[in-house]
Order: sequence, then structure tokens, then C-alpha cells
Amino acid sequence: MDVIETFEKLVALPAAQRDVELAAIKTVSPRIADTLHKMLFVYDSDKPQHHEPLPYDQLGVWRLQEKIATGGSGNIYLVTRNDDVHKEPAALKLVKQPQESDTNLFALERRRLAKLNHPNIARLIDGGKTPDNTLFMVVEYLKGCDPVEYCQQHQLPQRERLKLFLRICEAVAYLHSFGLIHRDIKPENMIVAEDGSLKLLDFGISAEPGDAQTKEAGTPAYSAPEVWQQATPEVTQDIYSLGLVLYSLCSGDKPGRNQSNLGLLVKAMFAESALQHTQLALLPGELAAIINKACATHPQQRYSSVLALRQDIEALLDKRPVKHYGGMAYVLRCFVRRNPWGSVLAFTVACLLGVALIQGQRAIIERDQLSRSEQRMAVTKHYLSQVFRNSLAEGQFLPADAALEATINDLLSQLPNNATQLLPVLVEMGRLYQDMNKPEHAVAVFVKAEPFVSQGDAYQQAWFYFGYAEALNGVNRDQDATLALDKAAAFFERNQQEFNYEYFLVRKLSNHLTVVKAARDEAGLNQAITRLTQLIDEAEQQYPNNTGTIASLYGSLAKSYILNGQWEAGSAHANQALQLMQRDGLGKSSGYFATQNLLAYAMDSSGKHSEAKQLLEEVVRARRQSLGPSLFATAEINGLINLKLDAGELEEAKQLAEMALADMQTLALSEHQVAFGIEAQLCEIDALLGLGSSTCFDVLFNKALQSELETEAKLKTALQSAYFYFSSQEDKAATLAVLEKAREHVSAEFAGRLASF
Repeated sequence: MDVIETFEKLVALPAAQRDVELAAIKTVSPRIADTLHKMLFVYDSDKPQHHEPLPYDQLGVWRLQEKIATGGSGNIYLVTRNDDVHKEPAALKLVKQPQESDTNLFALERRRLAKLNHPNIARLIDGGKTPDNTLFMVVEYLKGCDPVEYCQQHQLPQRERLKLFLRICEAVAYLHSFGLIHRDIKPENMIVAEDGSLKLLDFGISAEPGDAQTKEAGTPAYSAPEVWQQATPEVTQDIYSLGLVLYSLCSGDKPGRNQSNLGLLVKAMFAESALQHTQLALLPGELAAIINKACATHPQQRYSSVLALRQDIEALLDKRPVKHYGGMAYVLRCFVRRNPWGSVLAFTVACLLGVALIQGQRAIIERDQLSRSEQRMAVTKHYLSQVFRNSLAEGQFLPADAALEATINDLLSQLPNNATQLLPVLVEMGRLYQDMNKPEHAVAVFVKAEPFVSQGDAYQQAWFYFGYAEALNGVNRDQDATLALDKAAAFFERNQQEFNYEYFLVRKLSNHLTVVKAARDEAGLNQAITRLTQLIDEAEQQYPNNTGTIASLYGSLAKSYILNGQWEAGSAHANQALQLMQRDGLGKSSGYFATQNLLAYAMDSSGKHSEAKQLLEEVVRARRQSLGPSLFATAEINGLINLKLDAGELEEAKQLAEMALADMQTLALSEHQVAFGIEAQLCEIDALLGLGSSTCFDVLFNKALQSELETEAKLKTALQSAYFYFSSQEDKAATLAVLEKAREHVSAEFAGRLASF
């Protein structure tokens, strides 16, 4: 069957008859039918758009203004809200044809978009149904132009264009980390506002890797050839599109500008290269090599991940060697570009030529180091997409930790004896729990991984012990953490030239265990501030692209300043950490919430009580929605309860305390010190509301005495709560009785501190 001839016949038929013919062809050759379906989709999208009346005047609170675009699965309208909740204009996307398949795809797009939180991805604002039950969603709208036009209008130099491309890469890499392929990356699906902010748009045909049910494809001018040859969605297809976007940004030329989509589709079906050698010859050699690799005709010849593509662009910006380009002479030229004065001396002083060669060798090592994080990502990529699928179990969103636990159980059942694959993946899963601030879960994963450690190579073993040390630090098992870290340090210190970033991470954690956590007085905090400042300087100079690491250091520095009573400096560094995490797409991470909590504490301590309460309310709500119940979330609720009590909002404080206790029961942590603290708060709230007797403080005190876990800490909590309550009621007899219990069961020093309040 001649595909082109059959296509030409189908084009002439009415839509209904076309569908009948396609169904008949499918019984003979599903592959050809699928190709024809895609060709017809492209042909229809090429037709000129006629002015259409607005389908509705208003949907819910959204008033339709004008049609602004047509996406893969729906029409897009500019809308404004008819109340004061959201004053800025927004974009409303509506299913084109409310057929069941379109509706299902649209609903899936909306669910996926709801889970994404990245500064370079359009944010979902609202969603709903029209009067005839057609789905719609509302996303943020930026007035601007596509990035190619933006670069041309502002005549940006190449360096700025590459930086803009890195932001596009960050958004796509973030999407891939959720196990999603965009599948329609092109300049027209991005927008850059006048202030330079960028958003990636239109997830209507996004899909999971390997999804054989996917039918629609992207735009021929920017799509990989295999997309039109029945290939299932893969990361390398987005990388191909990114390579063409990079070419467009740097040259100002858009592939297929003067060709029809159908002509481009036929070209792609025969796997012809989207770019000619003469087009790439106009660009600098290194840049042309990067684009050429990203746009290789065969997927296995492209970059394996967006991270790998980003690393070469960053190397180009930093004047470091680009992978897979040039030899030792090229590496030395890069050294000359980065160190011009050193190069002059090298030519005039013979001995410095040896230094240059050493620097060249170091540059090669540095280039190889960049691939290790790529390798770790590659080995876990399949299982991360499984985490995303598990999060959508039975059509319902599961909390991130539940989805991760399901994936780990799947992994252990699928690969019960495969240590080579199990060890690195379990280590990364444990570190994911760390990122969610669930160190107790992380420790459990590392315990499961420990039997496989001896079968890993030296690097895998060292990386396991480093991750284990991080998790043990998170549950305050500092002695065990130090022992695990010593095992990791022995390898990384011995091989620090090759593994200098990993060795930096080891030193960072060692500093945290021995200096930052140990700081108890002004001298200790000042030492912590000095050490942290030195580590930040080193990280910003040596590892400027590792924003997550730098952000965590700024967070620790902020905490040290705040504990030292330096609220302004602490707040400034906390905000720096928050900005870095937002830039890295970590706006809903546990570290982000913990830093916001720290900022709220600084606000409250410096007299900004209302702002602190408002911020902490946002943190508690966002953390529970994103990550579910956890010990850290309960600690934040504890802080919010105190602010509510200070503001006299007793009923709200009571609701929060009851919610926190329920969470601790869910986590099987009813005996934890944090749970006991919440019980003490609830006792005080009930007494203030007149809902209970002050004898509950005696009940708490006796419970603390009988406790086998953290007895002294619980005694202090019970006595402190009772003392503050009776002091507020000016009950001198009860207050003196509390102080006597403090002297008898804790210490005279503690009783003295209580009496000083």
C-alpha cells in the first residue's frame, strides 16, 4: 500500500468517511493506519484558521475575551476573572471536540499539570466543566513572545541566548523527573515576557516513556524522525527537539519556516536530517557539535538526558571542554581561554607548560565527573517514572512517600538478587526520602540496601555510606552517621582529584555533624557561621551549577545566624536559599518548607508576628498537600499552634493540635517527644477554653514519669506547659508546686530557668 497515494485519497474525503476508511486500513495494517492518522492530523493543523465566535461568554468566574491559540488537544482563550481573587489575565484551555478520547487526554493533562511546580512551567490556576460537561482548565498567562523572537527583538548576545536555553532545559529536565515526555517542544510552546521570565506551555500530548497507546505526535519541524515511525515516547525525542530549539535561538532561523507541515512530515518519515551541514557551519564549532549530537538521526547517538545536554552548554559558558569534542589540544585551548594570564606565563616560562598539561588533565577529569550524576539519573530513570505511575494509582493521587514505597517494593520483587541494579537505585530512592524530609523512611531503605553493598564497586560502596550517613544524621543518630561517613570519606579523600565534588559533600556533612549541630553558645555559632561561609564560597566558585547544595548551605547559615539572634542576617540568607530552590524547581520540596519555617521563626522573633503566622500557615498547608503527614510537618504545626496561642486564636489552635496528634498516630509516633509536646499544648488550650480541668497537667506529668522514651525531655515539656499556664492565671500556689517538681525530678538549674520567665 502506497502511503502517500492513500493519504491523497483520504484528504479528499469528508471527515466521517475518512474515519471509516482509516478503520478498514487498520484491520490490514495498524502501522500504516497510525501513520496516516498522524499525517491527517498535521494536514488539518496546517489549514488556515478562520475567525470563530467565542463558545461561551463566561465559565464559572472566568470571562472569555478572545481566542489566542490552538493547542494539541484544545483551543486556548484569554480570560479575566470577574472578582478580586486573581486580577491578572489568565489562559483558559477548552477541549476542541468533547469526544471521550479527547476528554480523557485533557483530564490527564490537567492532573499532570497540577503536580508540576517549577518557575519555568505554566502554573495551573483553576479547572472545571462547562454547562455541557466539557472540561476546561485555567493556567497562568504571560504576555510576550516565543524565545527566538525575544532574542531577535532584544539582539541578545550568544552567551545570554545560551543562558535562556538552560532555563528551558531546567523545565524539561524537571518534567522528565516526573516520568513525563513533553513531545511537542518548539519555540511556539514557550513564552518569554518583557521582564525575561520564561514559561513552557502545552502538555496536551505529553506521555510517559514507553507508552504504546500514544497516538498524536508533535510538530514535524521540531519532532524527532522516529516519532513519525511508530516509536514509543522516549526522553531522547525531547532532546532532539531541544537541539533544534537551541539552533533556532542561536541562529534566529526556525527549521521548516518556508515549508508546510506535511512536507516536513514526509521528510521526517524518511529520516532526513532536520539541519544541513551548511546551516551548522555558520555556528561556532563547539555549539554546532552540541546541536549535531542532540539532533542525531539515531536516538542512541543523542544525549541520554537533558542533564547531559545542560552540562555541555554549561561547559561552553564556563569555557570548559565540551564532551565528545576535540582532543588534548582542544582541552588545552580551553585552559588558555579560562586562564589567559597563566597561559602567557606558560609560553614565557617553560616550567609552566607542565602546569598547563596538568590543568588539561584536570579538565578532562572535571568533564568526566559531570557524567556521574547523569549515570545515577540514568540508572533510576525507569524507576522514577514508576514512582509517578504509582502516584496515580486507581485514578487517585497518592502522597509522594506512599508512591515511593510502592515503587521500592516493586523493585525488590522484580530484582531480588540483582545487586548491580538494586544498590544504586535503592541509594537514590533513599536520598529521595531525604529530599522529602522523611529520614526515618530513608534509613529503612538503606537498611534494605545494606546486604548488597559488598557486591558493589568501591565508588558505589562509598556513595551508599555517604547516603546512609545523611539519613542517620536526619534521625539524629549522630554517632552512627559519623561511622558511616568515615567509610565514605576514606574512599573520596583517597580519590579526591577524581571525585572532588563528592569529597566536598563529605566535608559539608562532616562540618554539619561536628560544628553546626554541636554549636551551643555564641562562640560555637560564630565558628559554624565562619565554616559555612567558607564552604559557600568554595561551592559558588567550584560548583556554581549545584544550586541544591548551595541552597542547603545558605539554609544552614541562616539557621546559625538566627540561633545567634542575628535576625536580619538570618532572614537575608534564608531568602537566598529560597530563591535558589525556586530556581531549581524545588518550590514544593521539604527543604523549601523547612527554610520557610526558619524564616517565620526569624520574623516572629523580630516582632513581625502577623507575617510569621501567615507564612507558617502557608507552609503547613503546602507541606501536607505535597508530602503528607510527617514528623517535620508536625513540628511546624507545633510552631503554628504557639503563634495562634499568642494571637488568642484558641479554637484554631485546638483544631491544629488535634490534626497533629492524628498525624502522629498515623505515623505510629504517638510516644515521640513531638507528640507529647502537642498533647501538652492541647491540655493548655482546653484549660484556657474551659473545656477541661487543669488536672490534665498532672496526668501529663505522670505519663512522662512512666515513659521509657525521652523521659527527661517529656518531663521538661509537661512542667514548662504547666508553669506557663498557672503563671498566666496568677495561681502562685500551683506555680510553686510546679517549680518544686522541677527541682525534684529534673534539676535545680531547670527550675531556676523556669522561674526566670
